[in-house]
Order: sequence, then structure tokens, then C-alpha cells
Amino acid sequence: MESNSLETVVERIRRAVGQREGEPLSDAELLDRFIQSRDPAAFEALMRRHGPMVLAVCRRVLRNEADAEDALQATFVVLVRKASSITPRSFVGNWLYGVAYKAALKAQAMNRTRLRKERAARPLSGMSDGVEAHLQDLLDAALNALPAVYRVPIVLCELEGRSIKEAAAQLGWPQGTVASRLSRGRRRLAQRLTRLGYPLSLSALSAALSEAGAANGIAPALLSTTTNAALLVAAGKTVADAISAKVAVLTEGVMKSMLLTKLKRLCVGVLLAGLLCASAASWLPWAALSPAHGQATLPEREIKAQVAKLDKAGVWTFDFRFKDPRIIKVNVPGYGTRTFWYIWYQVVNRTGEPRRFVPSFELVTHDFPSVHHDDVLPAVEDAIRRIEDPTGYQDIKNSVSIGKQPIPLSKAGAFPCAVTGVAVWDAMPADPNKREGGKDLADCTRISIYVRGLSNGFVLVDPVTTGQLPITRYKTLQLSFRRHGDRFSQDSCDIAFQSPAEWIYRTATRKTNAEKN
Repeated sequence: MESNSLETVVERIRRAVGQREGEPLSDAELLDRFIQSRDPAAFEALMRRHGPMVLAVCRRVLRNEADAEDALQATFVVLVRKASSITPRSFVGNWLYGVAYKAALKAQAMNRTRLRKERAARPLSGMSDGVEAHLQDLLDAALNALPAVYRVPIVLCELEGRSIKEAAAQLGWPQGTVASRLSRGRRRLAQRLTRLGYPLSLSALSAALSEAGAANGIAPALLSTTTNAALLVAAGKTVADAISAKVAVLTEGVMKSMLLTKLKRLCVGVLLAGLLCASAASWLPWAALSPAHGQATLPEREIKAQVAKLDKAGVWTFDFRFKDPRIIKVNVPGYGTRTFWYIWYQVVNRTGEPRRFVPSFELVTHDFPSVHHDDVLPAVEDAIRRIEDPTGYQDIKNSVSIGKQPIPLSKAGAFPCAVTGVAVWDAMPADPNKREGGKDLADCTRISIYVRGLSNGFVLVDPVTTGQLPITRYKTLQLSFRRHGDRFSQDSCDIAFQSPAEWIYRTATRKTNAEKN
């Protein structure tokens, strides 16, 4: 009697570990508990939460119940062995989806002859007839190819049936972010399927995803068997001792596949870096060098000197070349790792004689009133040089050093004598008093960069109030950009130039760095 009572209490405690004051623990919290203490209840809670989705993926690919259950077991054994490598922890559902798809494909390859015969037969009982078998295959392939930032909300909201509010709580994202990424993910998925010959409207795609995610809960026997086997592996048992030989072979195959994928990415990165370094010396001075954060090389844009409406006689203007702004994270001594924006540029002098370029770069956000001035930050500039000029071929200057020597004259028809520079903005100043408008660059979607110093043009404008000095407006180059990311997705690829560039006359908000120094 006492033994039965004790077992009941233990069972209640195990069930309660997935709750916190009536609220379920997040995926990240459950995974942390399992990693730190090999908590069986935490693992079981994760399996109950994501197991139906994993089983549905395996069923769609394999169309055989026994094979699907084997692939599910392999997926969760891989989770035990690779749990500590999952980052961020809140993406565990998305990670399980990817591993389940790999496990199902591996099982498919192991059983190709038998599966070819079964695919021609009647589909697995309980599977949906509303989506064609081939479309189901393409749907998982296209979903697996999506960037994680878009696949995560689709897995949670479409395949697992969670609300946007629940997904936001699991991921720690604002509900608006989840909703926008879910919408973008659906659109990208629809575009991929259209290219593959299956054009679907967004409503039809949503129905197909919901149908694909539909799965009954895991059978108690399968849940118990998988949990026990996974916990034996976690306790130090070999995979072969804990699970069937077939599942053990499948698990090892998935682990090797994941390792090979990682090694391929590393080798490609090393190869590209080597090719870039080997060929950089033969490139033009303004050629794009190594891409930041593994992104494709950004295109260069050239803005020729143009006559503005208010130009007077004797006004000269430099040519200006630039790449779209980039985002970089740098460990700054005394401040830790911080996010910065920068723009690479070159100045070409075709004005008829050598002249100085004394620049001012103002980044203005249009979502909220905010003006960000470029800074001279040696630690950040060194990191940028390693990205933009790994061979040291270019002499990249900051906003002060570029004004110390005249820009050499470039003659018509001759090779241009361009001078290269970089302007840097702190995306979130460490000093709260410098966070203009109470926000930082992570919050913006529409920006303009105003470049002053490319011309000697200026006009005097009468002040609004009598008795004040005239207002000076300088000839300025306006570059406008659109950013498609958000606070949780700060990627240089999200920033795009909005044509055209404009030469305007504008009032300066401060002195240039060179003027102050």
C-alpha cells in the first residue's frame, strides 16, 4: 500500500515538472533541465509536446507505420546525444523537425526497394487524402530548405497547431514578430512550391500545412519505449544496447549525415576564403572583397557628380561609390560585444584639381525621429578592414583620417585614383543619453544616409525669426535604404538601396569629425 502511494506521488511530481504555477515550461527551460540533470520528466514533456509533429513528418515521408516509429525513436535518441548543441534552446521544435526529416530520408534510403512497392499500394491508414503524395514530399523538402527564422513559426503554428500567442511565449518573441515571420515564411514556401510546379494560394498552403501537421498523439507504448531507450543512452549505455539494431543503424546514419553537413559547410567556407585571398591582389581598388557573415558580395553603386537645383557658379562635386550598409558585431574593450552599422565607400575627384574631402555621415531613421552620427571607433574599423580588405590592399580611412590629405585628381579616360573610407554608427550607444528618440537602429525599417563634404556648394537661407543669423544649407548626397529585418533578425542582407540617390541642399546638424578635431 505504501509502495503504491509512493509511486503515485512520484508520478505526480514527474507530471508537475512540465508546469510552473499552472503554466507550462518553455522548450528552452525543459531542454535546460534535461541537459543539466538528465531529468526524465523534462525529456518526456518535450516528447509529448513535439512527438506528434515528428511522427507526422516520418509518416509523410515513409508511409509505413513501423518505419515511421523507428525514425521517431532515432530522432529523439539523436536529441539526447546532441541536446547541448541546440542554439537557441527555444528552437528545439524546429531542430527536431529537421532531424526527423533527415531520419525519415535515411530510413527511406535503407528500405528503398520495399518502399517503392508500398508507395504504389494504398496509403497508410489514417493519413490524409486531401494532399497529393508528391505534394507532401515537396512540401517537406521546401519547408526544410527555408531559413530557420521563417521555418520556426511554421513548425510551431502550422505543424503543431499552436496559436501565435503560444508560439511567441515559447520563443520569447513579440507576437507581431511571430505573425510577420509566419506570413513571410508562408509566402516564401508558396514561391518555392510554385517554382516546383505546384502553385498554391496562401489559404490553400495553410490548409496543406495544417493537414500535413495533423497527427494523433503518440501511443503510450511508443512513448514509453522511446523515453526509456533515450534515457538509457543519456545514462551512458551504447545506442546498440538501448534500442533495436535497425534504430541504432538509423541513429548512427543520421549523426554521420549531420556531421558531414557541418563539415561541408566548413570546407566551403574555407575554400571561398582561400579563393578570395588568392585573387584579391588582382582586383580593382574598389572591388568587393570578402563578404561579411557569409553573405554574398554586395554590389557597388556609383553616384556621379550632378548639378543640383541651387548650384551656383564655381561649385564642384566629387563622384561617390558605395556598397549598401552592413551590420557587424564587434567585441569592444570595456563595452563587450556590440552591434554596429557601417558603409564602405570610395571618393573619386574629377573636379580639375586636388581637393580635400571633410565628411559628415548622418544616418536618419524615418520610422521615428532619430539622427545617428558616424563615430571614429578603431576597434570596429579593424574588424571592418578584416572583412572588406583582408589582404591590406586598400588603405581604408575613417571620417577623420580621410580629410587629412587631398583626394588625388583623376583625369578623364584614365584609371580613377579612388580613396576608400568607411563610416560607422553604433546601433545601440552604450550611453543611454545618446540613444536619440529612445530607440536604436534595430527598431528601424526606413533610413536615409546624408553625406556632406562631397561638394563646396552651399546657400544661405533667411531665418524664420527676425534678428537671427541666416541658415546655411550645404550640398548633400541623400542615399535612402529599406530594411526588411527586425530586432531579432539583424542581417546585412535585409538592407537594400532605394533608388534614386539625390543631391540636395540640407542644413547640417553638427560639425564634422574632422572639423571638431
